[in-house]
Amino acid sequence: MKTSKVHEGRSGPDQKPAESGHGTGSTASSAVPDDPPLPSAESPAPAVVPAAGCRFWLRRYGFIILLFFLAWACGSVLISRRHAQQPSFLLLEAHKTQTIRAKYPFTYKDLSQAQARKAEAAREQPAVFVLQEEKVREALSAFRQRLAALAEPAKLPPAEQPPAEQELRTILSNGTAAEALLKIVRETLSGGIRDEHLPALDCGRADCQCRARIISPDGVFERRYQTLLTLTGAQKVIEESFSRSIGHAALDLSLFWSDPAWQPTLSYQHQESRRLQEEAMAAVLVPVRQFSPGEVLVALSREEQDILQAYESANPHRDSPWWQDLDFGRENIIRILLLAFFVASFAFILCRVRISPANLRQRLAVSAIALMLHFFLVHCFVILYHRLGLPAENLINFLPLALIPALMANLLGGRTAICTAVVVAIAVPLQVEVGIFQYQFFYLSLFTSLVGVGFFQYAKDRRNFIVGGFALGLSITIASILFCLDTRMDWPEIQSILPSILVISYSNGLLMGILVMALLPVFEYCFGLVTLSTLLELNDTNHLLLRRLQQEAPGTYQHSLNVAAIAEAAALAIRANVPLTRVMALFHDIGKLDQPHYFAENFSGVENPHDSLSPLDSAKIICSHVAAGIALADKHHLRRSIRPAIEQHHGNSLITYFYHKAVQQAEAQGQSAPDEQEFRYQHPLPQQKEVVIVSLADACEAAVRSLVGRPADYQSLLRKAVSAVAPAIRKGTTDQNALLEVCVSAVQGETDTALTPDTILHKINAIIDDKWADKQFAQADITTSELETLKLSIQKTILEMHHFRPAYPGTATAGRRLP
Repeated sequence: MKTSKVHEGRSGPDQKPAESGHGTGSTASSAVPDDPPLPSAESPAPAVVPAAGCRFWLRRYGFIILLFFLAWACGSVLISRRHAQQPSFLLLEAHKTQTIRAKYPFTYKDLSQAQARKAEAAREQPAVFVLQEEKVREALSAFRQRLAALAEPAKLPPAEQPPAEQELRTILSNGTAAEALLKIVRETLSGGIRDEHLPALDCGRADCQCRARIISPDGVFERRYQTLLTLTGAQKVIEESFSRSIGHAALDLSLFWSDPAWQPTLSYQHQESRRLQEEAMAAVLVPVRQFSPGEVLVALSREEQDILQAYESANPHRDSPWWQDLDFGRENIIRILLLAFFVASFAFILCRVRISPANLRQRLAVSAIALMLHFFLVHCFVILYHRLGLPAENLINFLPLALIPALMANLLGGRTAICTAVVVAIAVPLQVEVGIFQYQFFYLSLFTSLVGVGFFQYAKDRRNFIVGGFALGLSITIASILFCLDTRMDWPEIQSILPSILVISYSNGLLMGILVMALLPVFEYCFGLVTLSTLLELNDTNHLLLRRLQQEAPGTYQHSLNVAAIAEAAALAIRANVPLTRVMALFHDIGKLDQPHYFAENFSGVENPHDSLSPLDSAKIICSHVAAGIALADKHHLRRSIRPAIEQHHGNSLITYFYHKAVQQAEAQGQSAPDEQEFRYQHPLPQQKEVVIVSLADACEAAVRSLVGRPADYQSLLRKAVSAVAPAIRKGTTDQNALLEVCVSAVQGETDTALTPDTILHKINAIIDDKWADKQFAQADITTSELETLKLSIQKTILEMHHFRPAYPGTATAGRRLP
């Protein structure tokens, strides 16, 4: 394997250690103390026994699993609460407002009353019947024949005749009685007999005023519909009338009713009756009522108010303990299962998303705690909404929907915050009873949450949080107006409640800004995270460790400033976390405060202290600055998100200078070559792109600075050049191109140490290629295209730092190029 030579910054084994860089690397897991060290790029991955692997993951992520289970349990309990605090958009509005007054004049057409009037007018129209004279004559003719038959002597002896027939023969033998019966039958038939099967015309009320219009040859006359006789009624009337006329009680005339000619004499005219009803309904006018502003439109009666008040007071779960307040009905079971699915999906997405400022355990733990906080806050705000008696349209601008996404945006970045916003928007309709408006609450919650993510992700001072609060208030106002329009409220009505919407919305937005600003330090301290505000504070070079570095190791301090400038530009080129990268670069070499005089950038013209040490001892001293830096970071409570740059900016790279020196000594003494692992850093490889940037910037800056060399190097270079061209000049050669070729040939072996653009680009390319060959980025979350962008950015920045100027005439440096 090709070894990396970026750590000392020199390409030759016989050169001195570079000013700073000895390797780079970082891993996101370093921020958690109990994370096991990652294997090196060269060591094979150990085989994992399944049982041991399960125990390992349970031991490592058991607490995270417990947190997400508690988040789901918290949401499930709050979803299952049966309480009056869950808003009912019908009952609460009717009970709280009680009276609705007109805000503007309008005209109301009472269509329901018009329909009732039309039905009444249709009922008042008479049912049309036609008296059929033919059936009347047929029935009378059949009746006379029966009377004539009864007047004749009976063919059967009296003992064999029915009693009713014997009685009728006796009574009707009197001609006067027969004429009276015939008269009664004639009058009854002429009055009309209707069919019994007309249920649509039947009216069972005693005060029924329904009428019947009878068309007969003698004219048209109307009667009450109830006075029309059916066949059964006509038989009863004839029997009673005839019995009274002859002074006999309960005569049986059934002998006459068995005749087929005995049928209804009235024929119902359906079309004519319907025509009369339609004309009457068309003549009915729709009642119109004019309303003036301030006039009462809807008002609950005193009885209705008392009923609603008693209904709320009779809530059996109002004062019951919370564990008796749970309702695990079918609807809530489905909601709990959906919540479990969403929480599990959220955790899975967070495991797949790579976040720079935090490792996996940090973002999982923070997300679980944030979900629990969201469920609890929404529950509390719903209770407060109920206690304040706010109208339904104020619920969307009252809930703290953007708090947790805005908090996550500043803590863990935009990707995690967007995932959180989606989960929060999905969970709100599960936790809050909003009737038919679940979908509206989902997309309006998502809208306000995404606005909070956009404005709070890069908030770094009080001004940014206040501006974000105002922006959030504006988004909540827009969401509330859209919600009102979606519920089909008229614009004048929306204008009347717009002041209250504005007050609540902007109060909500400013409160969310204040809460985010207050909660950020708490989450930072509890989970070891770093926000933009903290990074700006750490970027101040007046930090105690940086001041010590400036005083005790000025060369290392200057090197750190250069690395920070290079890394900042590179992070901006690939859109990494620029403030975090710069702070990492400033603190990556604080471990050199332990023994600053052993590092080349701090030699200050004194003898090299490594000349009196063995290569292995020198390598151990160089490696020790990493452990010393970690110890200083712990002592001064440096943020855990910055420590990966201190611990891993060298990875497990090889200290090339001392390894080659040891190899040369071993060959001179006839011994075997030393073990390469003894000259490597024993730290994890980079996994975080910000630390990769610091690693490359550190190595490239040190290597390029090594090209400057010492003044003795320049003197040697000049002496060789002058010695080469002096004989040609003495011979009188005036050809400048020939003299240049002689000079270049004389210093051909020294050009790799000259600080020129070509040598700078060559050195940077060699360093990045060596690190790639040494597999220093095997575990880093960085792509090859990003590495190529980093290479170009580092080249550009270093060339700008080591720009070349023309010589100033009349100065001691005339004739030279100044770096």
